[in-house]
Amino acid sequence: MTLEIGHRPYMDTAKIEKIYSVKDGTPVKYVCTSAFRDEAQAMDIYYRETPHPEFGNKYFGLFHSALTGAL
Repeated sequence: MTLEIGHRPYMDTAKIEKIYSVKDGTPVKYVCTSAFRDEAQAMDIYYRETPHPEFGNKYFGLFHSALTGAL
């Protein structure tokens, strides 16, 4: 049995993967679109195999601010 989950990303995930892969010098892949707990704001989650040199994380999220319009 295969479970299919239909994610509705906010952004062009292929474009974001390319931008951050080039910027960070390591492959970046879209994982899913998710929200934490009761938050009304969801974000697109991305993954990189190597930890970020400054922050040490392998995952990061991007979202569109409904208040400011910024990404």
